Amino acid sequence: MTPWRWQDPCLLAIVGLFGCLLPRCQPKPSETAPPSVPPAPSTTLAEAVSPDAGPPSPEPAAPAPALPAWSVAEFKPPFEKTGKAGDGQWTAISEIEQDKDAPYLLKSLVHPNSYKKWVYAVIVAIDMARVRTTLVAGTHEPTSDKVDKAQRPGLIPTIDLGALLAVFNGGFQAKHGRFGMRLGTQSFVGPRAGMCTVVLDNTGTVKVGPWERFATHEAELTSWRQTPPCLIADGTPHPDLGHKTRSRKWGRSIKKEPEIRRTALGTNGDGRTLFFALGDWIDPKALALAMASAGATQAAELDINWSYTRFLYFSPDENGQLKVSQTLVPELEYHDRGYVKRPSYRDFFYITRREP
Repeated sequence: MTPWRWQDPCLLAIVGLFGCLLPRCQPKPSETAPPSVPPAPSTTLAEAVSPDAGPPSPEPAAPAPALPAWSVAEFKPPFEKTGKAGDGQWTAISEIEQDKDAPYLLKSLVHPNSYKKWVYAVIVAIDMARVRTTLVAGTHEPTSDKVDKAQRPGLIPTIDLGALLAVFNGGFQAKHGRFGMRLGTQSFVGPRAGMCTVVLDNTGTVKVGPWERFATHEAELTSWRQTPPCLIADGTPHPDLGHKTRSRKWGRSIKKEPEIRRTALGTNGDGRTLFFALGDWIDPKALALAMASAGATQAAELDINWSYTRFLYFSPDENGQLKVSQTLVPELEYHDRGYVKRPSYRDFFYITRREP
């Protein structure tokens, strides 16, 4: 009898039959295989060698939050007897190009004398969130032996000409009070205690207040210009404004009269609105009242006199050259290419549109 071999076909068939009848072996729990993971999508050769292949593009940056709406409240004239129609109503300044639905320069008129109907002040309200203010030294004023003349060209920098809106006067000449001024690291005249100070930071935002408010962190200030004592500080008018002799600290005419053309600069309670005022035949008390009526809680007198006070608008002429196109009030003295081509003898402020 021939012996069976494992290779014999008949034997393999019998083993296979019994294997189908036996229960299948199950793996132990500890030997359970991990759940299957779907294969990663394959990358084509074209994708692998493409020069554009790389990490996914970042998510687009969220848009900058919109500025809160800016507005300035209308106000009643301080004296019904001398007030006129239109006093306290704000209108957009049409002499410059701006958004009609959201202007950033407004103007109003007020008559702040209790019995003289011809005394008036024009107030300009400026949205500091959309307008930048800059201080410039004149070629001679304020006089100083600390700053070389080559460092004081008396002109608006070329980089700012394309966004220029307006120019207004600076402060008193150095011989009239030695009020301090500094631009960056250039100190023209040292500070005086107790004097009102117009402070600018590196964003072109303006603050106004007594020097002592800023003296402790003076090194952090970008620039500043001092004036006589504040007309208004923290909403309170200076107590000497109505005094016959002590009010002389805000200057008088050559004839020693208190009523003369004057300008002032101030801010409102939340610090967003900058106010500029130009008053004719006005004394310091009436100028302070005009600023307070408009909403200023801090205010400094800038300068006095017919020849030194101004607020000028600029726009290109037919040849594309910037020049003075309009003035805030009639009969202001100026050169039509002053500040942009012809240097200014005295210090001044200018305002420009902020970048959107």
